[in-house]
Amino acid sequence: MKIERKLIVIGLALLLTAIGSAWGAYRTITSTNDNYTTFIRTSTGNIYNATGANLQTAIWSLNSTGGTVYLPIMTLTLTSQLLLSNIREVSIIGCGKNTSIQQGYVGSASASLMKFSNCRNIILRDVGLVGNGAGNGLEFNGSIIYSWANTIDGVYAWSFNGDGIVINNTQTSKIQNCFIGTTGKAGINLSVNSAHIEVTNCYFENENNAVYISGTMNNIKGLHMMAPQRCGIVINGYYNTVSNVIGDFYNGGTNRPTYGIEIKTGKYRNTFSDIIISDLYDATYGIYCNGYYNSFSNCMIQGYSAGHPCVNGYYFDTTSEENSIVNSNAITCTNFFVSLKTSNVFQNCFDSTGNPMNTMQVKAPTTPIAGSYYLNATTGELGIYTGTTWVWVS
Repeated sequence: MKIERKLIVIGLALLLTAIGSAWGAYRTITSTNDNYTTFIRTSTGNIYNATGANLQTAIWSLNSTGGTVYLPIMTLTLTSQLLLSNIREVSIIGCGKNTSIQQGYVGSASASLMKFSNCRNIILRDVGLVGNGAGNGLEFNGSIIYSWANTIDGVYAWSFNGDGIVINNTQTSKIQNCFIGTTGKAGINLSVNSAHIEVTNCYFENENNAVYISGTMNNIKGLHMMAPQRCGIVINGYYNTVSNVIGDFYNGGTNRPTYGIEIKTGKYRNTFSDIIISDLYDATYGIYCNGYYNSFSNCMIQGYSAGHPCVNGYYFDTTSEENSIVNSNAITCTNFFVSLKTSNVFQNCFDSTGNPMNTMQVKAPTTPIAGSYYLNATTGELGIYTGTTWVWVS
């Protein structure tokens, strides 16, 4: 009997030793004493210490079966980029911005803190990403036939010199309910070959550009932009839709944004509706367009004050053609509507004094630019400014 008890004790000691050594990696939850608010857990029952290596291991462990990785309230400092490739059907769920994944290394300008490559059906929800001033926050990238159907929901990303969230070669995915602040480039960058990306209910603060779109057929709606440094929304692609956007551009007067919205040269068939951009403190343009076949409806542009107006409310440059502006107005601007091409059409548009915009700039620009058109509301004559004087052409 004594020998049996001794063997049992030895066996228990060996078992405890094995459990102790395995605890650094993972173990199956078998006791109610396991603190699920402290450790990384998976839906298959594994529990991991909260380290960057274990987070990657936990995600990889679900690749063949799919499932969920649950992240606790924690501050997890990564010592290198978290790179995940060819992952399928995995959800990563945190506890909001208090699940903080931080950059603890010196990153390169183009690298991302957390990168998914050729992944699909990924859900990243309720996680905070904090940079130390280098690179991007979150990136989805890869071959467009492999990277799709991903969801980014409730992600906080701030303090990156690059982009907060960058999407490249990815399609049919969602970005929603995100907060992005203090980025050196864009809050969200829908890069080349991003298509059918839906961005909804996101908040931006103090980025260089809140949203930069180079992709095609993306849908942007329900945005709130606070104090962007250069521009609110940049369009460098085609067939994108932007709606229900509010922008408050005042940032104390220290940095003066150039644009509220910018449509790059030659970009076409983008649609904007229900846009309010206010407090454009000495901004050069409320809406700047150098493309064609773009449409704007129910837009309002407002400068900051009489002493600090927006210079040009709506400005259509020399290569702009056949753009449509409907039911829109401008307030506290030096020039309300400027078009350097006669093919751009304005309907039911007004300046701050209620003067209607029929087809061209109804109110003569205060500081006209060579090539500007002006339709005299009294005589009905159409004038073009040569740089020194108005020449009446009809």
